[in-house]
Amino acid sequence: MTTYGYYSSTQLDIIKTDKKFPYIYWKTNTGTIVQVTEVMDGPYHNNFKDVICMGPLDSWYESSSTIKYKFHIPREIKNRIN
Repeated sequence: MTTYGYYSSTQLDIIKTDKKFPYIYWKTNTGTIVQVTEVMDGPYHNNFKDVICMGPLDSWYESSSTIKYKFHIPREIKNRIN
């Protein structure tokens, strides 16, 4: 089963009030590091209207208490949502 990452700035605002390490980074299957707020295998339902699928993930990279990487949407994802 493929693991997918999702990002929602609304969800991140909630996570920041709750978690010690709210900034979560994974490597995509193309090697790009992406920030995610949720990771799922299989079908996914999210209640946040601003959620973006960041694509298939390869491996966890790191979690941090501060922003480590500038948030960006990988090119292959941008092409799908534009």
